[in-house]
Amino acid sequence: MTRQSIRTMLMSTAAVALLASPAAAEDVSDLKAKLEALKGKLASLEQRQQATEKKAKVAPAAALEAGDKPRSVKWAGTNTSVSFSGYAKLDFIYDIGQSLGDSAFVAAASTGGGAASNVTDNFRAHARQSRLRFQSWTPTDWGELATHIEGDFE
Repeated sequence: MTRQSIRTMLMSTAAVALLASPAAAEDVSDLKAKLEALKGKLASLEQRQQATEKKAKVAPAAALEAGDKPRSVKWAGTNTSVSFSGYAKLDFIYDIGQSLGDSAFVAAASTGGGAASNVTDNFRAHARQSRLRFQSWTPTDWGELATHIEGDFE
């Protein structure tokens, strides 16, 4: 329950109490005393709520923690260490006047006749020589469980 809702509830209760009781039966000083008592209860409830909120706050866990293996991090909330590595080699090739080439080249646009059919330039781009690697290590009762997944893009 929020502070605002507690305050609203207590003030509403005080208003109902004031309206329900006939003004002639109680004098103004009694009403003021009841209002002051309600304010005191509200203040004590707010103090208790603040104390509870302070206790409930827990420091956040570290987002990344060093793993048990070199160049690894701990998977959040577990004892598993993980590592991502690899490389990507991107080739962008523009060849002027190519007469020989491999089977994977992307030729320049040709209409099949006229001056455009004499175009021998070409452009190609690839990441054939790339490798990505994922490794993990998890301690178990039977020893360490290790995974190694690697992909070559040739």
